[in-house]
Formats: sequence, C-alpha cells, structure tokens
Amino acid sequence: MTSTADRPPLTYLDTGVWFRPFDDMRIARNAHEAQAFAEILEVAERGGLTLCYSRALRHEVRRTPDQALRHAVARFFQVCRRRAQLDQQSANLAQLLRRELDLTFWDTVHLALGAATGAAYFVTTDDRLLRRARDIENILQRAVQARMRILGPQELLEEIRGDNERASD
Repeated sequence: MTSTADRPPLTYLDTGVWFRPFDDMRIARNAHEAQAFAEILEVAERGGLTLCYSRALRHEVRRTPDQALRHAVARFFQVCRRRAQLDQQSANLAQLLRRELDLTFWDTVHLALGAATGAAYFVTTDDRLLRRARDIENILQRAVQARMRILGPQELLEEIRGDNERASD
C-alpha cells in the first residue's frame, strides 16, 4: 500500500514482533525477524513509517514475568507516534474475527485495533495469522472497509522498499 509523501503508512506491530529481539538468535528465522524489526524501528525513527501501539500491547508486555524483559520491550514503544484506542467498533470487529476465523482473543483485539486505527500494515511473526492473512484481510475489507495488509517483518521491509523505489522513478 503506497502512502502519500506527507503521511508515512500507519503500521501496527503485533506483540511477537516487539519480543522477537529477545528470542533465541541461534534460530535463523528469529535472527532474520529481529534484524527486520530493528530496521523497521530505524525506518520509523526516520519518519518512513508511523508505528502504532495500544493498551492491549502494553497489557501483554506487563504480563511478562521477567521484569528486565518487560522494561526492554516497553522502551521500544517510545518510537510509536500513534495510539490505537479500543472502542465499540474495534470490540465488535474483534468479536467478528473470533467468530469467523476462530483466532485467539488477543490476536483479534490487535487486528481490530490496527484496522480501526486505519493501519496500512499489521506486522506479525505469528504463522497462524500469516497463513490466514488473506482471509483476515477480506473480512476486514468487508466489515469495515479496512485495507490493512498482514505481513511478516521482512515482507514489510520489502513492501516499503518497493514503494520507495516506485516513488523515486
């Protein structure tokens, strides 16, 4: 999804993305996604993306038993420029996603918050969400006319690099 030059695309990162840098880096996928996350933060700091956080994200981080990990992840939220608010529309959308796709409560809340906030991208490391991305995107489009793409961290970087290349042509 291409953004206008004056408004970088709003992007909601799922909980697993924020935690990825603290996962086992001996696993290649974790290392690649952690690197992609670091690059996403850099792009956001340069103004190429607007990252969005929510009370739901903060709640999930607070549930982490390791206090040092909680604080390390919470510090990443400083780069976020928008906050998604849970309202009746997003609560209804979360219920619809849960009913139609049998997703977890927290997955549906995060997806609904991203869509209700107008995010262009929802970035996740969750294989189940990535496998069901087209189904989720179709329901979001049908239910609330949301055009939010569901991508992994590396896919997001490829997408925004492609947008930048097209913009410079």
